[in-house]
Amino acid sequence: MSNFIVVDTEGKYILTEIAVIASDGNTLYEAFVADELNSESRKLKAKHLKEIMVEFTKLADSS
Repeated sequence: MSNFIVVDTEGKYILTEIAVIASDGNTLYEAFVADELNSESRKLKAKHLKEIMVEFTKLADSS
């Protein structure tokens, strides 16, 4: 089974969060776009969209 990529736009045309889930259910990567925060609990994983895309690309290239 492959890893899963979860992209949540919440019905908008902008990315608000992204996650990569391994086939065993473990979260490999999760981040929330800093400018789109709706919850204080998400601040620890909040990053600028450009930083998220750079990290995601590195993760995808290593797989």
